Amino acid sequence: MIAEQILRRFEVLHRMDLIYRDVSPRNFMLGIGRNQNIIHLVDVGLAQDYELASGQYDGGLGSLVGTAGYTGINGHCGRARCPRDDLQSLGYMLVYFLKGKLPWQDLRIEPGHEKNDLILQMKQTTSIDELCQGLPNGLRRYQEIACSLSDAERPDYRAVRQLFKTIVKDEKLAWDELFDWTERIRVKDAV
Repeated sequence: MIAEQILRRFEVLHRMDLIYRDVSPRNFMLGIGRNQNIIHLVDVGLAQDYELASGQYDGGLGSLVGTAGYTGINGHCGRARCPRDDLQSLGYMLVYFLKGKLPWQDLRIEPGHEKNDLILQMKQTTSIDELCQGLPNGLRRYQEIACSLSDAERPDYRAVRQLFKTIVKDEKLAWDELFDWTERIRVKDAV
Protein backbone atom coordinates (compact mmCIF):
# COMPACT_ATOMS: atom_id res chain seq x y z
CA MET A 1 0.00 0.00 0.00
CA ILE A 2 2.97 2.29 0.65
CA ALA A 3 4.32 1.62 -2.84
CA GLU A 4 0.94 2.24 -4.43
CA GLN A 5 0.53 5.63 -2.77
CA ILE A 6 4.09 6.76 -3.53
CA LEU A 7 3.72 5.68 -7.16
CA ARG A 8 0.59 7.83 -7.39
CA ARG A 9 2.56 10.81 -6.04
CA PHE A 10 5.33 10.18 -8.56
CA GLU A 11 2.84 9.84 -11.39
CA VAL A 12 1.50 13.33 -10.65
CA LEU A 13 5.00 14.81 -10.43
CA HIS A 14 6.13 13.10 -13.61
CA ARG A 15 3.02 14.28 -15.49
CA MET A 16 4.12 17.80 -14.53
CA ASP A 17 7.59 16.97 -15.96
CA LEU A 18 9.17 17.00 -12.49
CA ILE A 19 11.64 14.44 -11.19
CA TYR A 20 11.69 14.11 -7.40
CA ARG A 21 15.40 13.13 -7.00
CA ASP A 22 15.39 12.64 -3.21
CA VAL A 23 13.70 9.36 -2.31
CA SER A 24 14.40 8.55 1.31
CA PRO A 25 12.18 7.29 4.15
CA ARG A 26 12.53 10.68 5.84
CA ASN A 27 10.84 12.40 2.88
CA PHE A 28 7.51 10.64 3.27
CA MET A 29 5.20 11.56 6.12
CA LEU A 30 1.98 10.04 7.41
CA GLY A 31 -1.16 12.05 7.90
CA ILE A 32 -2.85 12.32 11.28
CA GLY A 33 -6.35 11.69 12.54
CA ARG A 34 -8.69 10.53 9.78
CA ASN A 35 -5.83 10.95 7.29
CA GLN A 36 -3.40 8.67 9.12
CA ASN A 37 -3.47 6.22 6.21
CA ILE A 38 -2.30 8.83 3.68
CA ILE A 39 1.36 9.13 2.78
CA HIS A 40 2.56 12.62 1.94
CA LEU A 41 5.61 13.45 -0.14
CA VAL A 42 7.64 16.23 1.48
CA ASP A 43 10.83 18.17 0.78
CA VAL A 44 10.65 18.82 -2.93
CA GLY A 45 13.67 21.13 -2.78
CA LEU A 46 15.71 18.85 -5.04
CA ALA A 47 12.92 18.27 -7.57
CA GLN A 48 13.90 19.27 -11.08
CA ASP A 49 12.12 19.92 -14.33
CA TYR A 50 12.62 16.78 -16.40
CA GLU A 51 12.47 18.48 -19.79
CA LEU A 52 15.14 21.02 -18.83
CA ALA A 53 17.38 18.36 -17.30
CA SER A 54 17.10 15.94 -20.23
CA GLY A 55 20.52 15.15 -21.65
CA GLN A 56 22.34 17.33 -19.11
CA TYR A 57 24.58 16.33 -16.28
CA ASP A 58 23.93 17.12 -12.64
CA GLY A 59 27.63 17.75 -12.18
CA GLY A 60 29.48 14.51 -12.83
CA LEU A 61 30.77 11.73 -10.61
CA GLY A 62 31.03 12.79 -7.00
CA SER A 63 28.33 15.48 -7.19
CA LEU A 64 25.53 13.33 -5.84
CA VAL A 65 22.10 14.93 -5.49
CA GLY A 66 19.81 13.14 -3.03
CA THR A 67 20.38 10.41 -0.45
CA ALA A 68 23.18 8.05 -1.51
CA GLY A 69 21.60 4.84 -0.20
CA TYR A 70 18.42 5.28 -2.23
CA THR A 71 19.64 7.25 -5.25
CA GLY A 72 19.54 5.45 -8.57
CA ILE A 73 22.71 4.77 -10.52
CA ASN A 74 22.24 7.84 -12.77
CA GLY A 75 22.29 10.03 -9.68
CA HIS A 76 25.65 8.64 -8.60
CA CYS A 77 27.08 9.15 -12.08
CA GLY A 78 25.96 12.76 -12.30
CA ARG A 79 23.55 12.11 -15.17
CA ALA A 80 20.27 13.96 -15.46
CA ARG A 81 17.44 12.06 -13.83
CA CYS A 82 14.24 10.78 -15.37
CA PRO A 83 11.15 8.95 -14.07
CA ARG A 84 13.11 5.67 -14.13
CA ASP A 85 15.41 7.02 -11.42
CA ASP A 86 12.58 7.93 -9.03
CA LEU A 87 11.12 4.44 -9.51
CA GLN A 88 14.49 2.72 -9.06
CA SER A 89 15.03 4.71 -5.85
CA LEU A 90 11.59 3.72 -4.59
CA GLY A 91 12.53 0.08 -5.21
CA TYR A 92 15.62 0.49 -3.03
CA MET A 93 13.52 2.09 -0.30
CA LEU A 94 10.95 -0.72 -0.42
CA VAL A 95 13.71 -3.33 -0.13
CA TYR A 96 15.01 -1.41 2.87
CA PHE A 97 11.52 -1.42 4.45
CA LEU A 98 11.16 -5.18 3.95
CA LYS A 99 14.69 -6.29 4.85
CA GLY A 100 15.65 -3.53 7.27
CA LYS A 101 18.90 -2.99 5.41
CA LEU A 102 20.35 -2.51 1.95
CA PRO A 103 23.56 -4.31 0.88
CA TRP A 104 25.52 -1.03 0.73
CA GLN A 105 24.54 0.22 4.16
CA ASP A 106 27.09 0.05 6.96
CA LEU A 107 30.05 0.03 4.57
CA ARG A 108 33.42 0.29 6.25
CA ILE A 109 35.31 2.94 4.34
CA GLU A 110 39.08 2.81 4.17
CA PRO A 111 40.99 6.09 4.11
CA GLY A 112 41.27 7.49 0.60
CA HIS A 113 37.98 5.97 -0.58
CA GLU A 114 34.78 7.88 -1.22
CA LYS A 115 31.68 6.30 0.36
CA ASN A 116 29.38 7.32 -2.51
CA ASP A 117 31.73 5.69 -5.04
CA LEU A 118 31.65 2.44 -3.06
CA ILE A 119 27.86 2.57 -2.84
CA LEU A 120 27.70 3.06 -6.62
CA GLN A 121 30.02 0.08 -7.17
CA MET A 122 27.84 -2.10 -4.96
CA LYS A 123 24.66 -0.99 -6.76
CA GLN A 124 26.26 -1.75 -10.11
CA THR A 125 27.43 -5.20 -9.02
CA THR A 126 24.40 -6.29 -6.96
CA SER A 127 21.95 -8.08 -9.23
CA ILE A 128 18.23 -7.48 -8.88
CA ASP A 129 17.83 -11.14 -7.88
CA GLU A 130 20.42 -10.68 -5.13
CA LEU A 131 18.89 -7.39 -3.98
CA CYS A 132 15.39 -8.89 -3.80
CA GLN A 133 16.37 -12.32 -2.47
CA GLY A 134 13.77 -13.57 0.00
CA LEU A 135 11.22 -10.94 -1.03
CA PRO A 136 8.03 -11.42 -3.04
CA ASN A 137 8.67 -11.97 -6.75
CA GLY A 138 6.61 -8.90 -7.64
CA LEU A 139 9.18 -6.62 -6.03
CA ARG A 140 11.93 -8.14 -8.18
CA ARG A 141 9.71 -7.65 -11.23
CA TYR A 142 9.06 -4.03 -10.21
CA GLN A 143 12.79 -3.30 -9.96
CA GLU A 144 13.39 -4.96 -13.36
CA ILE A 145 10.74 -2.73 -14.93
CA ALA A 146 12.09 0.39 -13.22
CA CYS A 147 15.67 -0.30 -14.30
CA SER A 148 14.74 -1.18 -17.87
CA LEU A 149 13.01 2.13 -18.65
CA SER A 150 14.83 4.44 -21.04
CA ASP A 151 15.58 8.07 -20.22
CA ALA A 152 12.62 9.22 -22.31
CA GLU A 153 10.18 6.54 -21.16
CA ARG A 154 7.57 6.78 -18.46
CA PRO A 155 6.22 3.61 -16.90
CA ASP A 156 2.71 2.30 -17.17
CA TYR A 157 1.94 3.45 -13.63
CA ARG A 158 -1.31 1.49 -13.44
CA ALA A 159 0.44 -1.76 -14.38
CA VAL A 160 3.29 -1.09 -11.95
CA ARG A 161 0.86 -0.37 -9.11
CA GLN A 162 -0.95 -3.59 -9.99
CA LEU A 163 2.26 -5.53 -9.27
CA PHE A 164 1.95 -4.51 -5.63
CA LYS A 165 -1.72 -5.47 -5.48
CA THR A 166 -0.70 -8.86 -6.86
CA ILE A 167 1.94 -9.20 -4.12
CA VAL A 168 -0.72 -8.49 -1.49
CA LYS A 169 -3.00 -11.13 -3.03
CA ASP A 170 -0.20 -13.72 -3.41
CA GLU A 171 0.96 -13.17 0.17
CA LYS A 172 -2.66 -13.39 1.39
CA LEU A 173 -2.53 -9.94 2.96
CA ALA A 174 -5.38 -7.46 3.25
CA TRP A 175 -5.56 -4.43 0.96
CA ASP A 176 -7.71 -2.49 3.39
CA GLU A 177 -6.08 0.96 3.15
CA LEU A 178 -5.05 0.56 6.80
CA PHE A 179 -1.41 0.19 7.69
CA ASP A 180 -0.33 -2.07 10.53
CA TRP A 181 0.54 0.93 12.69
CA THR A 182 -2.83 2.53 11.89
CA GLU A 183 -4.61 -0.47 13.37
CA ARG A 184 -2.50 -0.25 16.51
CA ILE A 185 -3.28 3.43 16.85
CA ARG A 186 -7.00 2.76 16.49
CA VAL A 187 -6.90 -0.04 19.07
CA LYS A 188 -4.94 2.19 21.42
CA ASP A 189 -7.42 5.07 20.89
CA ALA A 190 -10.32 2.73 21.61
CA VAL A 191 -8.90 1.68 24.99
